[in-house]
Amino acid sequence: MQLTIRLCSANFTILPEHHDWTERFDGSVGKLQEAVETHKIAVPEEGVYIRSKSKSKRDGVSVYYKITPSLPEAAKISTATNTAPRKIFGSWYQVTRWTHISVLHR
Repeated sequence: MQLTIRLCSANFTILPEHHDWTERFDGSVGKLQEAVETHKIAVPEEGVYIRSKSKSKRDGVSVYYKITPSLPEAAKISTATNTAPRKIFGSWYQVTRWTHISVLHR
């Protein structure tokens, strides 16, 4: 799963309807990325928010990031000859010309 990570505006306020995963990943966007890369977690389509512990401490204000799943344009529609689905470790993957790997849902 590809992720899009966006820095929220300086006046951003977390709302009750937001998925705040700050505690779940100890204020670390890197820990979330690692969990996604190792397939331990999937980020919901609407995205999640993390208050960066290190950046907030450094800047003296709450620094939030919004993390959403993303898919490169080339992986959505690709006509390259090397993009045939391949079975790897029991799951189907689509390999794109930029070496991004995205899971194909059955």
